[in-house]
Amino acid sequence: MASIHSDGLIRWTISDDIDCNSPGNASAFPSHDHHELLSLGETEVTLSSSKLVGATSSLETLLPLLLKWLSVTQPLSTITPSLPDNDSPDTTSSCVPDTNAIIPLPEDVAASHPYGENVQDLVSTLSPSICEESIGNQNTTSLDDDFGSAPPSYHSRKRQGERDSSDALKKRKRDCCHLVLKNMTKGVDLSEEDNGDNGGNDDNRSKTKIKELDHQTSLFDEELIKAVFADPDLCAKIILHPRTGDWIKECVKMLVRRGNADDDVAVTTGPIIPVVMPLSLERLAQKIPWDKIGSDAESQKKLSQFILQLVYALEFLAYQPLSPFVTNARLFPLKESLAYLDSCQNILHSRDEVPGSIRVTLEKLISNQCPDVIHNKQNKDEPLLVSGGRMFNPMEVYESIRDCINGVGHQSGLKAEEIYLLSRSIYPSLDVDIEAVRAILASECSQPKYYSYLALCKDPLVLLKARASVWKLSDVRNILLRILDSLMSANECIAIQNSVTEYVALEYLTARDTIIVRCIVFACASGFVFGECESKSTPHARHCMRCVDMVRSIIAKRQGIIAALIKQGLPENCTDWIVEFVPESFSDAPIIIALLAEKGLLTATERLTIASAGLQVAVVLSPQGEQIGKDLVKTSANVLLESFPLVVGPIGVPVSVLREENGQDVTFVCRKAMFRMLESFSSISPQNIDLKNEAFIALSKISVLCINENNAVGGIPGVAATRRKALLKEIWEKCIQANTALGGAT
Repeated sequence: MASIHSDGLIRWTISDDIDCNSPGNASAFPSHDHHELLSLGETEVTLSSSKLVGATSSLETLLPLLLKWLSVTQPLSTITPSLPDNDSPDTTSSCVPDTNAIIPLPEDVAASHPYGENVQDLVSTLSPSICEESIGNQNTTSLDDDFGSAPPSYHSRKRQGERDSSDALKKRKRDCCHLVLKNMTKGVDLSEEDNGDNGGNDDNRSKTKIKELDHQTSLFDEELIKAVFADPDLCAKIILHPRTGDWIKECVKMLVRRGNADDDVAVTTGPIIPVVMPLSLERLAQKIPWDKIGSDAESQKKLSQFILQLVYALEFLAYQPLSPFVTNARLFPLKESLAYLDSCQNILHSRDEVPGSIRVTLEKLISNQCPDVIHNKQNKDEPLLVSGGRMFNPMEVYESIRDCINGVGHQSGLKAEEIYLLSRSIYPSLDVDIEAVRAILASECSQPKYYSYLALCKDPLVLLKARASVWKLSDVRNILLRILDSLMSANECIAIQNSVTEYVALEYLTARDTIIVRCIVFACASGFVFGECESKSTPHARHCMRCVDMVRSIIAKRQGIIAALIKQGLPENCTDWIVEFVPESFSDAPIIIALLAEKGLLTATERLTIASAGLQVAVVLSPQGEQIGKDLVKTSANVLLESFPLVVGPIGVPVSVLREENGQDVTFVCRKAMFRMLESFSSISPQNIDLKNEAFIALSKISVLCINENNAVGGIPGVAATRRKALLKEIWEKCIQANTALGGAT
């Protein structure tokens, strides 16, 4: 008889008052064959270790179904008649199983059973490995000591040999895959039909409908998801199915729905635990042999297994963003996963097959969490998942960069940048970037620091701690700027997602980009990027294509950075570099005009310094906007005229008497700014009539001021008066030269 114990197991026992040989008592057993009965009982251990599928996921729901399945999976032979009294053996010997009995497989029983569909659903919820074990146990289990021992059946041995063969194993897995794919489509269709029946205005889903849906499709149960995710072979097969992405989404929706209270979906009974945990997903990502992708089938199966679990984790993050069990998408190789799915899609297109939905689902999830990954992938700056040729792992990238900084060539003969790009084409870019940053920030007197990729995304300014020797080497500098660019994109998305308002995020991003532009401009303009000394015969080559490209892209995206840099006080060579290589700086001309118009916001030296830089920008870049350029020239010239007394200094005292709070000589700073502005007037194109007229007016007024000041000094003796007269003469001569260069009268 069968009894259910407290541990949930089905125990088969034989009552003492029942005669096994009696035909009348044969019906007391689900089967008259004790050997087969006990072999079936061995499946209890496997079944009890897994959670049964059903609407309520409990034993009460599917236990009758399981008992019916066990009752029919017995030999259908006729009951053996009892022997005469003189020939009848003892009770124990009469219970020895028939050696010719054949134990049918569960799938064979399901095909002929009236509840075959439900039996198939029950069997399909078990992983292939569990099905293997349960099927094997049915035919290999020996009798208990109470019933003696019996030789294994010939048919059982034959069937067991078939099951142990590789062909039989492949067939069972293939059949299981077909069953999962078939029921997957059915389950998703039923879910979509259920959503359509409720209508858009009905917020409360029918609990009866949910249970009916769960009963019809066991595909949304946690144990089935675990079984599928745990089998790389099955993952590799269903990843190309057209409804895989929809199935995973419905599984997460069903999990969240079950975790909510029945009456109020906003109140939960506790934290919802997903099938895929963050740490397990990280461990799985670390086990992927990236160097074998494209050449080894097993590695592709592991990657398929990872991608399915990644989609599940991101779907759970979308539905439960505040859950303690969510994962951070930036910790995983997102770009490489999309690249692998792209290759799978190309294979399907070549076969004229319908592409799967998993690629679209993953791209949508990534675009919601990490839109920068989609944007950077569309640029396609390097190949992805390329096999063949020499492969370099991330640690070799670290060694190549260290060798380059120390002046030692790599043993492969390749440059550090080439090794870096080759490694990124095989291994996840985040792993390669982490090792590259460690090498770039390492110094001779300290151990290399380890930064996680998430920490770098949150603070990309860490890369600016690199030594000057890093900027001098073009290979290492290109690696640094490439990593910095990707980290800036990731940091921008993080800032926008975590900021209270968009304005707060914009302020932070503008301040961040201002620091980055200032460092790059100073590095390029100062000359230590390409060399240490400069002469007239070998001047510094200040043009770095990647530096210029990054600065121009930042300035075009963030308006106000140039104005902020000018206000902070850029060195003259930095201003010249910006005007020469960054034409996008003219977009800040209206902001510069507004700064010069507000006299109370800036000191006298700041206003004249900004006017000098603004005049340079207007003169060189005015063809982009002639009216704005004209206004900027006029405003800068007015500031110069207002600051003329500070340029020449007070009468009768040393010119260095006026100083800023930081001790800076006001007269000296203003004088340098004036001479730079006079040079800028000289560089105006004669064909630009508007700017030339504004320059004529300003130069004429300055010349008149010089003459009046010189007459005011008169015959005053002394060193101070002599210096003042020499300064006025120098300014007047510069005005005459600028006037001549513009085509005016001498």
